[in-house]
Amino acid sequence: MTPKAIKAKENLSEFKVKVEDELEKIFKDEIEIAKEFTPYAVDYINELKNVTLAGGKRLRAAFVYYTYIMHGGNKLDEILRVCAAIELIHAFFLVEDDFMDEAETRRGYPTIHRTYEEMHEKNDYKKDSHHFGNTIAVNVGIIGDHMALNLVNNANFAPELIIKAMNRLNRQVITTGHGQIHDVLNEVRSELTEQDIINVLHWKTGIYTYDNPIHIGAILAGANDSELKDLSRYAVPGGVAFQIQDDILGSFGDESKTGKSASSDIKEGKQTLLTFKAYDEGTEEDRQVLDEVLGDMDATDEDIDSVREIFLRTGALEYSKAKALELVHEAKDALANNQQNGNWNQEGRDFLEGIADYMIDRDL
Repeated sequence: MTPKAIKAKENLSEFKVKVEDELEKIFKDEIEIAKEFTPYAVDYINELKNVTLAGGKRLRAAFVYYTYIMHGGNKLDEILRVCAAIELIHAFFLVEDDFMDEAETRRGYPTIHRTYEEMHEKNDYKKDSHHFGNTIAVNVGIIGDHMALNLVNNANFAPELIIKAMNRLNRQVITTGHGQIHDVLNEVRSELTEQDIINVLHWKTGIYTYDNPIHIGAILAGANDSELKDLSRYAVPGGVAFQIQDDILGSFGDESKTGKSASSDIKEGKQTLLTFKAYDEGTEEDRQVLDEVLGDMDATDEDIDSVREIFLRTGALEYSKAKALELVHEAKDALANNQQNGNWNQEGRDFLEGIADYMIDRDL
């Protein structure tokens, strides 16, 4: 790991504490508001708090913070609240993602839809418990999303900067929605191209995890449109590389470090660069195994291992690693090509460069 990657990892760890302290304050206030409704409201806001604070790298929030600093921003308390808002939007997406994936747990906690499904069953409520759990979860996620938007709207920045940041945020979330829908479509379609896979990586992670928070921080510091385009040349390939590495960890990661099952992606039938190359390079027998195991929630450990073996033997794993590295170099080159930009604070630039290396070297 490069010295800048080590430093970026340290900065990310230190920043995580700051933004989580801010989130604690935000939820304390929101729980007081929830008390004006019913005890049920307090309960589901606490469930949202659990999802939001139960781990995570806080990378998106850190991008807001360091690109804000990089462009000369100095309202650090105000930008920290915006960083927290970005994490609340992430929690919204996690809640929605969990019910779409029918996940049982999230970062060691029962998912919100499952918690309320169990509540329905325990209390012998009327109607269907599964639908009830999903309905509550969707609405809790929406509350989290609008808590976030309210924080950004009320942040102490010039009104024109708030409007520009909100316009960018809303447009990027729309793009993420397109990415999610196409991700679901990829899981059920028979014929896929590599571009179909890359499009989803671009629209979801490239935009949502990298480009969006990087732009929000830069906009609130007063960055112009030309600078935003320069940042996208870093953000999009960096984000795609991040997701490719995440998908590798989703099948080969150490569960004790990642906090995520190393079989869930396979059981859910997630279409990744790994699965695409395995189908493309595998034998007819390999493809038959993939057809049988991918998407089978009852797949055994032996079944999962057979898919991993195909990923290795067909070169899908090495291809994915090489593609991620290629994209990281593209992202870092974009930063290097803007060395002449004297408005870019070195601390912020070093964080972006270091995080690009760290995100594909990481094992969690």
